[in-house]
Amino acid sequence: MLKSKTYQNSVCKSVSGALALVLAMGAFSAAEANSSRSNASQVKDVTLSQPGINFHVKLENKANNKHINNIDIQPMSDVMAFPLKGFVQCAKDKSVSFSSAKVYFGSVQRTGKTVVPVNVLHEAKYFPTASEWTGLIGGWVAEGGNYQPYEVPLSAVKNGPADLRIDPIAEFNKKLQKHINEGGSKLEFLKKEHLITINRPISLVGTCRESIDFSKSEFGSGYETQSIPVTIHYKGDPDLYGGIQKDNTANDFAALFQVTSASVTPHVKDYVGECPVDLKFRLSMKAQGAGTVKFRLIGEKGYKGGVHTINFTKNDLGSKIYDFSHAIEGAVKGGISNSKLAMPQQPKGNINQLAVPPSAKKIGSWKVEVIEPQKMSSDISYYSWKCESEKSPFKLKAGEATPPKPAPGNLNLKAKEVTPKLQLKAN
Repeated sequence: MLKSKTYQNSVCKSVSGALALVLAMGAFSAAEANSSRSNASQVKDVTLSQPGINFHVKLENKANNKHINNIDIQPMSDVMAFPLKGFVQCAKDKSVSFSSAKVYFGSVQRTGKTVVPVNVLHEAKYFPTASEWTGLIGGWVAEGGNYQPYEVPLSAVKNGPADLRIDPIAEFNKKLQKHINEGGSKLEFLKKEHLITINRPISLVGTCRESIDFSKSEFGSGYETQSIPVTIHYKGDPDLYGGIQKDNTANDFAALFQVTSASVTPHVKDYVGECPVDLKFRLSMKAQGAGTVKFRLIGEKGYKGGVHTINFTKNDLGSKIYDFSHAIEGAVKGGISNSKLAMPQQPKGNINQLAVPPSAKKIGSWKVEVIEPQKMSSDISYYSWKCESEKSPFKLKAGEATPPKPAPGNLNLKAKEVTPKLQLKAN
């Protein structure tokens, strides 16, 4: 009886050990299948690399007219060429010979003796260097390959997952927009040469054939996935000239949107006369492209008004004008005129919240602070007023502000535009 129990315990331990070994082998196989390289028994090794520095996409300005308004950035070729160096070594067995190979733009995975695509945008046959074992006398024999580059149409990889697709124009625009947001000049950027490098997975799959007998063969595959640098080269166009680009180009390059100037100009810079009075001002803004601008006005005491929005469309031709009034000594209830643009809240009375005595000259100012699409501020625009006499026998006291009413939807803009000379600076 004791012998039987000992035997049973021995059997249990053997089964447990075998089960642990099977689980360990299964875990190893799963990890191997999800790794950057894995080979079936018919394949000894697969390697992939891209030697040297290569320009896979070359961008140029194809416009004959070199004014920046006519800029047309396009790829010089619709195909990317990768000069890969691939190597497939079959198992060290003279019954195993090289069969075929493929390259995938993306990642793959081995399932048993077969390699299948997992996240792939393009695939093509490829001829790497292949090595076979011919026996002890002949040893390893290699057949040359890698004569032709791996060619990928841009149309095949333009759409897809963000970490796999390649859109050269979009990548170029990202770098240009970053340059502009940091206060750089668009014209100077486009004149110069630029390199953009992004990494993408490319996989080489090699298959070898094992002869079992005269009538039966078994195929096995292996692979390696490498993160290959993809370089976009813009050679620059030093002949470009001109100022603001209008939204009239033919490709995605025209989609960039930015404010190019903003200012507030008083209708009367130095007012002398009766008070209370509404002083008139004009807000002028220029932008390239179409989009929404968020901004606010800052007064001479540093107070900031609420955030307003202006929408630019192609029909605006890059320019917007709004007129508004600011009350001096409470000429308008709440200190805000209802004309054309609702401005930030202002105190009753003059902007210093005090009644203006006659013959006292006061100085005010406005500055435009752009919040979106990029941060920037205009120069400060100054104005003054001097009250010679009062329209009423009483003086207004400071009071609480009344919220402004929204501007009417349809604005009747004046044809004549004030274009002040401003030097803008990025925040």
